[in-house]
This record gives sequence, C-alpha cells and structure tokens, in this order.
Amino acid sequence: MRRVFFTGAGGVGKTSVLVSLEKKLTENGIRFVTFLSVSREFFKSQGITSEQAGLERREADRLAFQSSLFEFYCQRLEHACSLAKSNDAQVFMSDRSPHDHLAYLIYNTPNLLTFDDLHRLRLKATQMFNNASESRIDPCSVFHFPCVAPWMTEQILQDGMRHAPPGKNFTVNAILESLSADLHYEHRREPILGDTTVEERATFILNAILEDMN
Repeated sequence: MRRVFFTGAGGVGKTSVLVSLEKKLTENGIRFVTFLSVSREFFKSQGITSEQAGLERREADRLAFQSSLFEFYCQRLEHACSLAKSNDAQVFMSDRSPHDHLAYLIYNTPNLLTFDDLHRLRLKATQMFNNASESRIDPCSVFHFPCVAPWMTEQILQDGMRHAPPGKNFTVNAILESLSADLHYEHRREPILGDTTVEERATFILNAILEDMN
C-alpha cells in the first residue's frame, strides 16, 4: 500500500486537491482510502469554536490542547492505516501529515516546549511516517503545498474556524520545511509549484502515484 501525505499551512488547497485526486484515482481503477483531518472534530470535542479562540488562551493551555490533538491524530492515523491495509487498499491518502500537527504545536507553544519535548515529538512523528506498528517500513510520498496559492482569498483564509493570516502561514510553512529533514530515506518529499491550479496539482500527484505503482 502506497501512503500519500499532504502537508502545508492553512487554506493552501490541500482538501480541494484531495477531492479532485479522488476522482482521478477512481477513473484509473485504483483502490484508495482517504483519511481526512481530525482537527475540527477534536476542536469541537473540546468546546473550542475556532483557531483564534484557541490562540487566545494561556500558552500552558495551548500546550496541553495541541499535545492532546497530536496524540489523537496519531492514534486515528495508525488505526486508519491498519484498516486500509486489511481492506487491500492500494493507496492511503491523508490531507494532513504528522509534521503538520507538530508544526502547529510548535507555533502555538514556542515558550514552553523543551528540547526533550521536541526530541520526543519529532521521534513520534517519524514513527508515524514509518508506519512503526508494522514489521517493515512502508514507503510514502509527502506532497508539500506552498504557503501562497493563486486562489487564496481572505474569505478562504478566515472561514470562521480557520485562522490563517499570512504571517502565521509563512511561520508554519518554515517549521514544516525544517521538519522535512526528519523524513526517512524511504520517503519522498515532493514540492508543489505555487502557481499551479487545483486540477494541475491533482494531476501531478496522480502521475507520481502511478509512477510509484509501476
């Protein structure tokens, strides 16, 4: 099973590309499983209505929340991967990656994270990329979406839940760029060109998947 992760800041088109890619995989007769972001579900379960509301809390509260969200994501991801394998899926796709959740954790709690915390969290993220619950490492492709896209508007970036001002997106993107150095050599990081459309991005990713499967 080939695993595909999207990574990038908020509002850069990851979910839109995923919808287009699903159609293309179906047209090519490829069995796939989609794992969607768990962030909004987790925010709702904690009674937090938006990213902005979360940012307005004390940093210690943000650390506890983001750490719990990271663990929640990892548990759900591991379960979804195992289920996809048991259903004989050829491709497993996630519109977020372990690095995304770690990047937001770092962004939201820069003053409280220790070096030990960062080491532990980076190791955990690497384990999730490596599918550590299995006896061998399954290779994967990580498609990085740039923090500026042609279709980005204020309405998209501030949709009532998402809080993605340019400065925040650039900072999260920089953290993601740094974390990409942790990727295992079996994994490939593919940058998405910033001036491409949703359809062009979906086609680019489809071609990479087809190449990997041949």
